[in-house]
Amino acid sequence: MRGLVTGAMLFGLLAGVCAEARGSAESIAPEPPSRLVTAKELLDVLQRQHLMERADACRQLSLLTASSLPTIKAAIESPYIDVRLAAMEALLRIGNHEAAAVLEGVFQDTTLDFGIRVPAAEALGDIRDTGSIRILEDAVQRSPNPSFRRFVGNAARRISEPEFDAPIFEFRERRMWFRFLREDAAWAQLGDRDAMLLRKFDSAECLHLLDLLSQSIEAGPSEAPTGSDSVFALSDEYELPLGVLEIALRDGRTAWIYVYRGDLFGCSYTSRYWRQRNVFTVSNPLLAAYLREQVAAKPQGAQE
Repeated sequence: MRGLVTGAMLFGLLAGVCAEARGSAESIAPEPPSRLVTAKELLDVLQRQHLMERADACRQLSLLTASSLPTIKAAIESPYIDVRLAAMEALLRIGNHEAAAVLEGVFQDTTLDFGIRVPAAEALGDIRDTGSIRILEDAVQRSPNPSFRRFVGNAARRISEPEFDAPIFEFRERRMWFRFLREDAAWAQLGDRDAMLLRKFDSAECLHLLDLLSQSIEAGPSEAPTGSDSVFALSDEYELPLGVLEIALRDGRTAWIYVYRGDLFGCSYTSRYWRQRNVFTVSNPLLAAYLREQVAAKPQGAQE
């Protein structure tokens, strides 16, 4: 879990830097960069050692179009994960066969960390180039890592089954709605901000989690966490230093719920690994209390 989730957490930190990702094969007109730079200037800034020095350049990189493919290809060779992810954002926006070919090359490079290869697979799934299906499915068959197989298999299914990526949660008429049957929940796990497993829940315990989640109420605008209030910025002063509650469904999808300070939880739109982000924030004191209790009890199987 650690290697895969760490990549997701880093991308969460970069969410305010990189542009919003495209959720389907349809193109979205990018925002214009805040300033114009040459390709050499951009690549020079992207080589700087400190993350914050690269932040604006990563944002501009993520907004490049097909005419800048040589620059994007150069950036995707960077040793820095934030630069690689921003380059993949740009390729996803471009969304043509040449962009898919670059992403396939990244995905097939087995020397790279899963935190890079899985986002490449998910970008391919979002581009929905049918030529990528076999590459993804072959990797699923070869990999011994169950998490890798699940994420990459889901990316392949987004190409072959467009409805696979339908929304999982919806908050409507002041109620939480699930777009799946409760019996479809196979297991759940709770990870902290360092992507360490705190507690795993079986299918019966999942039913209780869903019962609690169904009692959520919508958080007001003043309550909803933004920026440094996000799960990725939790510190030891908070009573519940948790990260992500992951609920695995029997059809292969994953429901992601982010644990914020206090009694707040953020619900993601779909089962994507790479671009997990909140659609809405809810308040749920009962669920927060239950998770505190479960972590404090340190049940069998939890990691110290």
